[in-house]
Amino acid sequence: MRYIVLALCVLLTGCANDNTKIEKKENIMCPQVYEPVCGEIAVECITAPCPKIQKTFSNACFLKLNPRATFLHKGVCVK
Repeated sequence: MRYIVLALCVLLTGCANDNTKIEKKENIMCPQVYEPVCGEIAVECITAPCPKIQKTFSNACFLKLNPRATFLHKGVCVK
C-alpha cells in the first residue's frame, strides 16, 4: 500500500504543470588559487547614500560570482 501511495505522489508531482519556468544556474567552479583582487560590493539600505563595501576576494573568479561586486584592482584592499 505504501508503494502505491508513493507511486501516485511521484506521478502527480511529475505531471503537474504550473507554467513556471525553471532557470538553470551554471555550475561555476573557481580555482582554489590565491591571486587576491579588491572588489566593491553595492549594498542596499533604507537611507541614502549607501556606502559601498570593499572586500578582498581570493581571485577574480570568486569576485565574478557575486552579482553586486565590481572589480577595483589587483591585490588586497587597503583599509
